[in-house]
Amino acid sequence: MTSMDCVKTLDKMTYVIEKKFTISFPKYSQLSDRLNSFNNETLRDYVKENKQTLAEAGFFSNGKEDDTICYYCGGGIRDWVEDDDPWEVHASCFTYCPFIYVMKGKEYVDKCLSSMKVSSTGRLHKCDQYEKQFIEHEFRGEEEDIQSCVVCLVGKREILFLPCKHFGTCTNCSVRVEKCVTCRTSITGMLKIYLV
Repeated sequence: MTSMDCVKTLDKMTYVIEKKFTISFPKYSQLSDRLNSFNNETLRDYVKENKQTLAEAGFFSNGKEDDTICYYCGGGIRDWVEDDDPWEVHASCFTYCPFIYVMKGKEYVDKCLSSMKVSSTGRLHKCDQYEKQFIEHEFRGEEEDIQSCVVCLVGKREILFLPCKHFGTCTNCSVRVEKCVTCRTSITGMLKIYLV
């Protein structure tokens, strides 16, 4: 799968992120859970020193040296070096990952690809052998402020789900759900909305 398979450009400022697969490791959809996965003394220094940025970029540790896995796409990276930027590595190696597009945007991914300094040979690994764990998402049923995310109640609504076209979550929460929080329809795409 390539980035063109999951990102459809509508115009200069608008693109749709198609969700062509389910979240690989929903247990790690919360930033705090990804951060906690790095609390292991046997991890390599880079991973211990950069755990916040790694977790923010969607990665969690499987507990083996410096192996990290994106909770969303399931892509794995190892052999981190001192000047690696987890966001750039993620965008360069897994251009199909919707998490990167939702969090950073298409321009960022395109920039990373054009200045690709990451040699992915030997660094990528498959995560299929790891047991996938599932968690239930609880959504609040109370009436919320029209601008607030219906999941976290803190962030601003920014993401429109496709095909149902419901608008209710912030960017962070949108990458944690597989079904629309309003109608429970499976999400096939996401559109970031800029309210002016």
